[in-house]
Amino acid sequence: MRSRLLFSTICLVLYCGVAAAQVPGAGITLLASNGGLYGTYENTLYDLGANGGTTTLNTNDGGLSLCLETPGGLLLGTSTSTSGSLQLVAVTLTGAITPIAQLPSGTQTAPCPAMASDGNYYGSGFPGGTYGNGYLYQLTSAGALNVFYNFVNKGDGTAPVYSPIQASDGNLYFTGGYADTLLQYSPTTGLSLRQAGAKGAPPVEGADGAFYYPNGSSYSRVTTSGATTVLATDPNGGILQPPVAASQNYVSAVALYFTDDPDECAEGYYSGTVLSALYSGTLEGESGDLGGQSANELAANLFLEGNGAFYGSVASTNNGDADDGCVAGTDYVIYGSGVFENPGVDPPLPMSLSQTHVVVGGSATVTWHVENGFSLTAQQCYGYGGLSGKLPLSGSASIKASQAGINTTAIICGGTETNYVQLSAGPPTITLTNTTTVPQGGTVTLTASLGDTGTPAPTGAVSFYVGQTLIGSAPVSANVATLQALANGVPIGTYSVVAKYSGDANYAPVASSPVSVKVVAQAQSSITLTPASQTVPDGDTVTFAATVTCNSTYDCPGGHVELVYGQTVVATVNDQPGTAAPISLSSNGIPAGTYQLKAVYPGDEWNLGSSSNPVTVVLQPAATPVTLTISPNPVPANASFTLTATVQANKPTGTVVFYDGSSELASATLNGSGVGQIKLPAGTLAAGTYSMTAYYAGDANNPSATSSAVSLTVQ
Repeated sequence: MRSRLLFSTICLVLYCGVAAAQVPGAGITLLASNGGLYGTYENTLYDLGANGGTTTLNTNDGGLSLCLETPGGLLLGTSTSTSGSLQLVAVTLTGAITPIAQLPSGTQTAPCPAMASDGNYYGSGFPGGTYGNGYLYQLTSAGALNVFYNFVNKGDGTAPVYSPIQASDGNLYFTGGYADTLLQYSPTTGLSLRQAGAKGAPPVEGADGAFYYPNGSSYSRVTTSGATTVLATDPNGGILQPPVAASQNYVSAVALYFTDDPDECAEGYYSGTVLSALYSGTLEGESGDLGGQSANELAANLFLEGNGAFYGSVASTNNGDADDGCVAGTDYVIYGSGVFENPGVDPPLPMSLSQTHVVVGGSATVTWHVENGFSLTAQQCYGYGGLSGKLPLSGSASIKASQAGINTTAIICGGTETNYVQLSAGPPTITLTNTTTVPQGGTVTLTASLGDTGTPAPTGAVSFYVGQTLIGSAPVSANVATLQALANGVPIGTYSVVAKYSGDANYAPVASSPVSVKVVAQAQSSITLTPASQTVPDGDTVTFAATVTCNSTYDCPGGHVELVYGQTVVATVNDQPGTAAPISLSSNGIPAGTYQLKAVYPGDEWNLGSSSNPVTVVLQPAATPVTLTISPNPVPANASFTLTATVQANKPTGTVVFYDGSSELASATLNGSGVGQIKLPAGTLAAGTYSMTAYYAGDANNPSATSSAVSLTVQ
């Protein structure tokens, strides 16, 4: 069955539903370029966001009705002024409402105007006008309202009650007024009645250039000449709402989509469904059931929007009256909204630019392709801002940026399918930031940032000047150019620096506002060195406190302090200005004596270096311990024995002498470990008890010393 094939391909399904009373009553009216679904109910303006949450934007007592989005991103609508007359209003996407034009006095009904190829909007009002039978008007893009036709009587149709369209033949068509007349308005020949009895619905043009109208449970085709043909009848007996024309170019068929509005409280699958009809006249099945329950109706404002989805509102009512087929005692009113999506379909009007920024007078290529639906069947896509006249459904063209700033190119299809691209032109903005104060010998950092750019990104370089003197250049990378310049040899003073962007094929040159850089002299620092003690025993740790005083009024970044003996740096420590930095130095390995040391602060870019006054430290020699051991002890008279002297000092050298009382017995040379040893033969000493000592004569690094006496027994 063709209908099943069509819908299995299109996958027209109920995509999401909004909880009852979130978008009540009139429901969704249009999908704006920011992705918001805008609708009104009881004078309140809503935005149904992409996540399904509803935001109240404005509560307007004027009965606001939304119509379409303009190329400038405003919503055009109608409302009642404080004086009670109808007016056209502009609504921002955040909900602010501004009156544009007052409709003629006496107007009670004014359907939404439609945008035509000349960039102006056309609509009607009733009653009012010269003869009280309504009128046709033009709203210019500048906001001027011009009434160009006043209806005289029923003979010329009386004012339409539906929005017009500009058909593929370039004429405006209106439906409504007396006997549901189809009216044609030609800019050259004026108003003419094309057909009486065109049915109570707005004109919907199919891809074949004819108009399609519902007529109860059937629908008809009406040509621009007024010829009418009844095509098909809904087998479900529902009341067909005005259709939405769509062309899906991923299937072979071009279809119309109707909403099926059955009797209130009628039970069955077709409650609130979407039907498709081929232009050949076959009504092809159903899809998108709004819940499969009784009393669900899809409101007449089903529309296909710029994201490839159908949108509509559900209005379900049960007043509990048994005589209308409802179940008595079940009073309820449910309002909500439904979204019908064609998965996998691109938006109807994607547009892209080969680049988004050029020099003034430069060109870029805009590419577009109408993917589906409303635009194709309306047969009325027109270009503005570099594009003009009626456009093919796909193509590309060169557009020129005629002025500096933003140049907008828009395509409008059917007055509602709208998209635009923006080509910026002229120089970018440039902002220079810098190190405001730098010392002589320091480094100043200059950063130039380019703004108001697009694709491709700016290339080239930025040059930095003091007056007419170039101080350096840097390439532009990711919209930024950075230069670090040394202030060596630069006299003290304040200098005005300007950054100049050289420009490239797409961006004009531009210069920044000047910034000031102040060059100041390096400040004189001072440093003091204080030892914890000026007399230190050999082997102890020598501790000092070094304090740096920074006299700069701009910066005291700190650094390090060096402890110097002669020309040798013997210790280094980090320093914070004004804080005593401890310096520790071990005296191990340092000969005893008197030393003069000083602290040196090398300075930094803000502060000159400085040296402390020298301080004196006396390193005392350590007592030299000599230890004597005798083995064996006691010793037999007929045996030998060994005398060992150990000297614990700073790498001792020389000899050690062994004594019996005051009599020298022998001597020995110290080895590398400070040990002197000698073995005496048997009979050296007669039997008895002796007091033995070892004497170290000392050397250049160590004083002389004598061991404690050791008693020796010879048996």
